[in-house]
Amino acid sequence: MKPIDFSIIEELNNFLNTHQLKRIRIKNADTEIELESHSISKPYENSTVITPANNTQTSTHPCITSPMIGTVYLSPNPDAKPFVDVGHTVEAGQVVCIIEAMKMFTKIKSEHAGVISKVCIKNQQAVDFGQRLFEIIPHV
Repeated sequence: MKPIDFSIIEELNNFLNTHQLKRIRIKNADTEIELESHSISKPYENSTVITPANNTQTSTHPCITSPMIGTVYLSPNPDAKPFVDVGHTVEAGQVVCIIEAMKMFTKIKSEHAGVISKVCIKNQQAVDFGQRLFEIIPHV
């Protein structure tokens, strides 16, 4: 029996969440993997959000966090300017980056209108679920 490649499980989990599936099962001659999703409610906006250890600095400003595990891209293609940078004004619903998981590209949009005060990640960096991507100073 071959050892399980856990990156496949992460990719299947991303697929499950991206497509809002409740359950997925993959089976071949050697291995059977079954993942089941349990609904998770969005945290209340003023609640404390737990972030990974490499992003432990707390901020009083709203943050855009990663909804999935994947690779972040700050621009639509390698030759283009970044979607946003420090000092850029963003509107709610505006695309700020793209995260690739399992060859699928997901546009990440700002939930808040304001000014980007900090870019917390680098282009083509691997990111985790809940990891802080950007900090925003909201419009008043």
